[in-house]
Amino acid sequence: MTIVPAPGRPLVRALISFDELTAAAAARKGAGLLSAPARPSAPGAVRVLLREYARARRLRCAGAGGTRPGLRPRP
Repeated sequence: MTIVPAPGRPLVRALISFDELTAAAAARKGAGLLSAPARPSAPGAVRVLLREYARARRLRCAGAGGTRPGLRPRP
């Protein structure tokens, strides 16, 4: 039994990764959280987005019989 259908898994993984990045930023900031919020690093957030975008593309291509959506199959 799966909680999240396959097409939604990259989004859920990205959200969880963002939470982990934010928690790490909060731990680094320490008492500074009293004056300002913790924000995840921009490079870390970009890595998460690119990783999950690539996973979503692979999932879509695999579900379409191995072809790229809207394009002819590669020779």
